Amino acid sequence: MGYEYKNGVTEPDEEHLIRMEKKRELWDLYDREGRRTGEIFERGFGTYGNIPQGRFHLVSDILVRNKDGRYLLCKRHMGKDVYPGFWEASAGGSAKVGELPEECAGRELKEETGLEADQLELINVVFREPSHSLIYCYVADVDAEPDSVILQEGETVDYKWVDAAGLVDYSTSDVAINTNVERYSNFYNVLKLEAQNIHVRRAVPRDVPGIEALFIEMLRTIYKRDEVTGYEEGYLDRFFSGSLDFIYVAEAEGEVIAFLSVEEHNENERYIYLDDLSVTEKFRNRGVGKGLMGMAEMYSVKEGIPAILLHVDQRNESAYNLYARLGYSEIADDGDRMLMRKDFFVGKCSCS
Repeated sequence: MGYEYKNGVTEPDEEHLIRMEKKRELWDLYDREGRRTGEIFERGFGTYGNIPQGRFHLVSDILVRNKDGRYLLCKRHMGKDVYPGFWEASAGGSAKVGELPEECAGRELKEETGLEADQLELINVVFREPSHSLIYCYVADVDAEPDSVILQEGETVDYKWVDAAGLVDYSTSDVAINTNVERYSNFYNVLKLEAQNIHVRRAVPRDVPGIEALFIEMLRTIYKRDEVTGYEEGYLDRFFSGSLDFIYVAEAEGEVIAFLSVEEHNENERYIYLDDLSVTEKFRNRGVGKGLMGMAEMYSVKEGIPAILLHVDQRNESAYNLYARLGYSEIADDGDRMLMRKDFFVGKCSCS
């Protein structure tokens, strides 16, 4: 079977067109708020552009992680109308009429790989304008033998399992689908730390001395304060008392080398406030802060919390630049500190 490429678009032969015709799907359309509009779209080969402006079809994307910690890469069929022949670190596809995101994810995972998820963890939800897609991004944990993958005819032609370092290498390679990697950027940022033997987890009480030392180091090295006393006695207790507040720590070489405190608020609106972020000097400029921020953002999406707020000292240019690159915008000038905010789509798709 042969294919021609014109302006980067696959031109399938007659046999493939016949197969695609048999596979025509009906999609619900959604608005920007994730509400089903009642409109039905019939998909044909390369017809994404015919979806009306302001309308989106539901897509579930699944990054597959096996019990041994390896991840599944699949090579797309050369007849696909989008990214033919590329390797992708996901299974997935468009939801059929009436399907919810998690239902679609389970079905697509089974159809494309023959695998079933023991657990699906929501990582991100994004709108993609060019393909009129509302994409729910999951990590699926599976318990499967490496050779048990069953490829779906017309979808994928090859597969391989890679460890965390191999997945990170894939994400920056020429065969990766960049839009897919971008959707999982927070997850990849944490994996990049794992590849450096830097492990991110929630703090426990035994981490308090390390957290206090990092706070003092931040005051001395970032804010140039010579006389510092650190946190007031008992200040950190609330993060370990069963409240909604907690701390992420990054650990390397048996030591806590960074931390980020996370506070959940439910006053006039529900949001997360990120308070202190500190990375020890030896491990700065290695993506540690970005990885900790990624953990907080994935938590926000998973828990359905629509915004993250933080303050940044106007003298701390490196921190401000990090937050700006991650999509945080200034919303208030609080004197020597700037209040910044990032919003997330966390609405549930409504099929009623």
